[in-house]
Amino acid sequence: MLEGSIRIGDGDEEVEAGTLAILLSGRSIQLTTNKASAQVAILGGQTAVRPILFGGPFVMDSAEMLT
Repeated sequence: MLEGSIRIGDGDEEVEAGTLAILLSGRSIQLTTNKASAQVAILGGQTAVRPILFGGPFVMDSAEMLT
């Protein structure tokens, strides 16, 4: 969540700016904000099998790929 807030599912879980929510298959989201605007980044993909490694602006799944 970049700015503002959203409610997940039936509205029982709120995600505020600066936090990450992991949505499971079949979940719904309702975008709401109490400000004039909100910014949300929604990403999707397969579940990572190996640990995720961060190196600068890059994200890899093996230490060899970071070098």
